[in-house]
Amino acid sequence: MQKIFEIDFINKIAENFSRSPLQRNKIHQTDAEIISFNDKLGMNLAVTTDTISEEIKFGLYDDPFLTGWMTVMVNMSDIAAVGASPLGILISEAFTNNLEQAYISKIQEGIEAACRTCNTFVLGEILALLINCL
Repeated sequence: MQKIFEIDFINKIAENFSRSPLQRNKIHQTDAEIISFNDKLGMNLAVTTDTISEEIKFGLYDDPFLTGWMTVMVNMSDIAAVGASPLGILISEAFTNNLEQAYISKIQEGIEAACRTCNTFVLGEILALLINCL
């Protein structure tokens, strides 16, 4: 059986990280982690972070609205897969300095449309401008 590079890579990166006693999943068990606050708050919190950088790099998502839409949806599907409902999403975006504002605006429109569809909100955003990128 062929080894899966991504699993080995993640294992190597994560091997020195301590796991919180509040975490309920094992590594590779699910794409969203469940943090249990049962002792203190009587509830659980599902968290995830997923990117679509490879899909953009290889041209799978070349429409800016779809790029924004999928930025939200890949994370919402991870949350739904563990039976949770979204409270909101934190968005991290990096743009090259040669992108037109209209293109960036379409991405933001896709993000907002996906949030409305999922009945959720952008709770925060980190933006990076990549200058003189190859």
